[in-house]
Amino acid sequence: MADDYHFDFPAEWKGPLVDMHSSDLIILRSFTLVVLITLVTLGVPGNLLVILSILRVNNLKKVSNWLLINLAIYDLGVMSMDVMQILGVVLGESVFLSRWVCETSGIVCMISCYGS
Repeated sequence: MADDYHFDFPAEWKGPLVDMHSSDLIILRSFTLVVLITLVTLGVPGNLLVILSILRVNNLKKVSNWLLINLAIYDLGVMSMDVMQILGVVLGESVFLSRWVCETSGIVCMISCYGS
């Protein structure tokens, strides 16, 4: 029964994009890809550098900096949702029609947002 899961988006959710010309839609998707790839490219290494620098430099090993490590770890979880959005833009909404993908991305997003 769980394998029979299928979700169809209501027609009104697709309304604004259906009315757009294909060239406008390509521009919108291209801009979205550039923004998301830039965020992931800068965000993931930046958060990893924060974590590594606090763990490796003795002067930075303070209790208050453990909060920064916590924030950086949860921010990496938020960045993982950007990767899902990139897949959604490139591959289309069919990526999210799997129940496993929807539930996993929802759980990661919820834990990351609440944790940070």
